[in-house]
Amino acid sequence: MPTDETSAAKPPLDRAHDLAAAGRPQDALAELRPEVDKPDADPQALSLAGRILLDKGEPLRALPLLDRCVSTDPEATAARRALSEALAVVATTAGPSSPPAERMRLLAAAVSEVHALEGRRQQQLDGLKRDLLAALLDLQTEVNRTTSFTDPVRGGIARLLVQLAPDNPTMRANMSPTLAASDTRAGLSDFMPLMEPGALGRKLFVSCFPKSGSTYLLSLLSTLTGLPHIPLCYTFGQNEQDLYLPYLRTYAETNAVVQQHCRATEANVHLMQGFGITPVILVRNLFDTLVSLHDYYDNGLFIESFLRHWPGLSADDRRACIVDMVAPWYVTFYASWWRVTVRKELRVTWLTYETLIEKPEAALKDLCRFWGINADGAMVAQAVNAVTKAGDTRLNKGVAGRGASFFTEAEKEKIRGLTRYHPNVDFSAIGL
Repeated sequence: MPTDETSAAKPPLDRAHDLAAAGRPQDALAELRPEVDKPDADPQALSLAGRILLDKGEPLRALPLLDRCVSTDPEATAARRALSEALAVVATTAGPSSPPAERMRLLAAAVSEVHALEGRRQQQLDGLKRDLLAALLDLQTEVNRTTSFTDPVRGGIARLLVQLAPDNPTMRANMSPTLAASDTRAGLSDFMPLMEPGALGRKLFVSCFPKSGSTYLLSLLSTLTGLPHIPLCYTFGQNEQDLYLPYLRTYAETNAVVQQHCRATEANVHLMQGFGITPVILVRNLFDTLVSLHDYYDNGLFIESFLRHWPGLSADDRRACIVDMVAPWYVTFYASWWRVTVRKELRVTWLTYETLIEKPEAALKDLCRFWGINADGAMVAQAVNAVTKAGDTRLNKGVAGRGASFFTEAEKEKIRGLTRYHPNVDFSAIGL
């Protein structure tokens, strides 16, 4: 027992803590005995006495004290943890003479205590999340009222809201526009808070014009690297092939080749920033591209579009349909990726259909350098030969300059006119 005046002046519970910390469990228990013998004993004294007995290898003596503690104070987390441990020790160390039913009862009690502890922890966590969300929403209301839409604080709040409630559709939908307005880059923690960036797999991502030789390029990349082709959009056909977060999460650690016809929307750019995607932008002379798409529809693939009336259109109306309804999408695609490139929102490289078809080996070598793929000239040549021999690349006629004679001068001028809505963008790479 302590004899110095400082220790003697302390309450019994504090003296017991000091004795236990000093490696004197018996003295600590003696200090606690008067308290734990009371019918209305202090839960903290019961918890400490039970913990000391458990550490001394006396779980049977610890059990009643810990049980009294949690019955008196259900929020006593440390006592619940010790009670679960004591129950498990008793159950697993009981000798063969102990009836199975008794051991099962003790194990069941231990499992019940573990579940109760987990439930209380979850309740506490949920309560904390609710408080944080309420505080952030209050701050968001104040900031939205007092600052401009471009204030970076708005982006920070939107990011925190998503991290607290990652599956809340309102929080998720608001994040990208808010980050974009405040010129804030996205990070992996915005989408997968528990994943380290170093665990991300490499995605050889090709964002491309439809009918620009992208299937051919996909075959070259898959053949060269041996990587699988995994789409990261929800679906194809009429759907915009934007990145789909659930698939990005599922395949976050997977190395793959990805080919999608997606524009550089704010959401797509933020997802690429977060998941470390550095895309190749594959384009083609727009007039030739539109002719190829026209042929594609003529061959029955109009069913992948909204133009289900295609077979009933005259030749002139088919051309007009392509000019009026399809060309604007291509121009927006190009302008969106041009903006990303100029603003350096992502690390990107560009490739044209014409270069890919005329110099496939040189194009593939450039992409290997861009992505850091270790492939020598022989490997590249072998991949090109293998894909060429297989022949299943969905290349159409592949004749450069067809568009110049296919469309009328008025139609070509109408397509060129679309560029005026995107000033400061150089469209020369696609013949505009």
